[in-house]
Amino acid sequence: MRNFLSLLFFMYASAVSAQKIEGKVIDDEGNVLPFSSVLIKGTTQGVTANNQGHFSFILPNGTYTIICR
Repeated sequence: MRNFLSLLFFMYASAVSAQKIEGKVIDDEGNVLPFSSVLIKGTTQGVTANNQGHFSFILPNGTYTIICR
């Protein structure tokens, strides 16, 4: 799979002490990468981006590393 140049994400805190992390997966040329796997490093949590490259997680407060494949 192509190298990723950019993974855009925004974090929002919710009222239940959790975070919503969402973003869009694109390659180094700005092309959307639909159905990419997006994982939280060191956990078994992951999601698949939709056909427009969008993804989201709801996670407890903390620091995370996001990995895309």
